[in-house]
Amino acid sequence: RTMTIISRRIATPISGKSQLAHQRISALGDAMTRAGARVRIARVLFGEGAGSVHVYGSFDTFKDGTQTSEKMAKDPLFIQLRADADADRAATWQGPEVFRTVYGEPSKHPVIVQREYQVARAHLKEALALLPDIEALSPATPMMAVVPVFAGDLARLLVVYYAQSLDDMSDYLDTTGSSKEFQALVLRAHAFGELKQSRVLQLV
Repeated sequence: RTMTIISRRIATPISGKSQLAHQRISALGDAMTRAGARVRIARVLFGEGAGSVHVYGSFDTFKDGTQTSEKMAKDPLFIQLRADADADRAATWQGPEVFRTVYGEPSKHPVIVQREYQVARAHLKEALALLPDIEALSPATPMMAVVPVFAGDLARLLVVYYAQSLDDMSDYLDTTGSSKEFQALVLRAHAFGELKQSRVLQLV
């Protein structure tokens, strides 16, 4: 199976500087794209981190990711962006963290639901074995799961669901997500890990 490497930066705009923060977030995305990353920028609508912005870069290999980082470091526009941010901070930043896919692949759907579990690596195989059963409940809903490679907390599993719109996401939650079959699988998953946080994002 193929594996995708994903970097994540999280920006939380400072009160009163939201417009400047979003301009710089967009400029960062442009710099990542110029350096070779496949970039997606999404705002957290609901849940953990609501109001923050996630900047994702995806790569086919770790080498692609490190080469992109090296190119960005030499990009005059990126160097100026960092200097401007140091002189006049408009957001607080976390990351980049680095993840790798362990189930599915990123989708272009604009609405993203993330559920983040605390899972010991010893139980990761059992947790991943449940995902095909979850996906089978709604085959039209793309799914992906990633684990952190370089991050502050490595004992995590992020399960990602995609939708074309907030309406479609709501329909999924009202039907599949509330079904007895889905809830039974969630209970089984709790034998291997604990759901810690969740969020809904929308691409910008």
